[in-house]
Amino acid sequence: MSSNFDRLLTTITDLVLCQSPSGAEAEIDRLLLQQFQALNMARSL
Repeated sequence: MSSNFDRLLTTITDLVLCQSPSGAEAEIDRLLLQQFQALNMARSL
């Protein structure tokens, strides 16, 4: 498989397995922030 496909599959798996019920999204926030930082896309909130 291609590295892009592997990266996409890993990202989707991470998002699906992330525990983030409504009103308690801290884990998904952390995961997405890490992803954005890895892409140099993070910004100050």
